[in-house]
Amino acid sequence: MVKAVFLAEISGVPLGGLYGDARLSNDGVLLNPPEVLLRSFGPPEARWIQEGSVLIPYNAIIDVDSFKPLKIGIKYVKIRFVDRLGTVRKISFAPITGTLIPTSLAEQWVKELRRRMGAVQQPITPQQTVAPGWELVSPTQERAAFAKPPEVREEPSRPAGAPAPKPVERPQEAPKEAQVPLASVRIEVACGHCGKIFQVPVPKAILEGSQLYATTMACPHCGKKNTITKIKTPDGEYMWQAAPAM
Repeated sequence: MVKAVFLAEISGVPLGGLYGDARLSNDGVLLNPPEVLLRSFGPPEARWIQEGSVLIPYNAIIDVDSFKPLKIGIKYVKIRFVDRLGTVRKISFAPITGTLIPTSLAEQWVKELRRRMGAVQQPITPQQTVAPGWELVSPTQERAAFAKPPEVREEPSRPAGAPAPKPVERPQEAPKEAQVPLASVRIEVACGHCGKIFQVPVPKAILEGSQLYATTMACPHCGKKNTITKIKTPDGEYMWQAAPAM
């Protein structure tokens, strides 16, 4: 096993700093991710387990590539694969070597993974199981099936020569009140001490605007304080990160 930095997306923002282990075995990629990322592999019955680690078999991998989350920092391996239940999932991690200045092995791993994937005879494909008597439909067909049909009103019978009934006047709807935007919203960050995810309230104007921001909050899991900051990357994008408070 080598050390690996796993990547999680919290509120759409890439977040690293979650450590585990990784190894290429004869059957596939063996991973020991942090507990908070186990859900990336689906429920327990959807996971392959080997030697106490999560296994991604080579014949279950759809594609693999290397990338930099924010176009800076070390490279990560991104794997799309099919779990035991036929669901497509993805995981990103950076196998690293060295301590003071870690070096990513992502490019070497991607090259080796592609070589081993090419040797697989029968790859696993995503399953589309359909019960007998049923058929798969497109999203457009599904929406059309559940669309409400136009109203069909049946005219009541009336004696010959009787005047037609007057149309029923519908009461005017009261104007809807304008919705007041929330003063604050909640984002999710990973604790810089225990690695578990918790929510932090931040002003909505800060989240949507370009102003930088910092606050301190204790992790509800371990009780230790974190400094949560909004920073601007060299690419001009914004990201949130949590670090142990000094």
